[in-house]
Amino acid sequence: MTIAAMLKGVTLVTAITFSLTASAQTTPTPTEIKAVSEEAFLYGLPMVMMYGIMNEYAINKDSSQYKAPFNTIANVPKVFTPADTAIITPMATHHIPGSGWIFAPSP
Repeated sequence: MTIAAMLKGVTLVTAITFSLTASAQTTPTPTEIKAVSEEAFLYGLPMVMMYGIMNEYAINKDSSQYKAPFNTIANVPKVFTPADTAIITPMATHHIPGSGWIFAPSP
């Protein structure tokens, strides 16, 4: 038996196994759909909000909230006010330091 024949056999067995498994799956119930969508919202929203803040602070140079590009040190020596809309915070009277760093190699 050659290696090519063995690979074809393994591929055939794998395909049959996956097709039998796929046909045995059932349609999710409305309760399961609701649970999955709630988890997706809970875990996905912070990532989306953080990307929005990163876009406002370091990517979109036309934004009124732009601070500095990535991998640079910038200090904003002021207390944030309601006009600073990138981060929604209950206490806008405190100075909150932050920085954005990307440690990937540059092209």
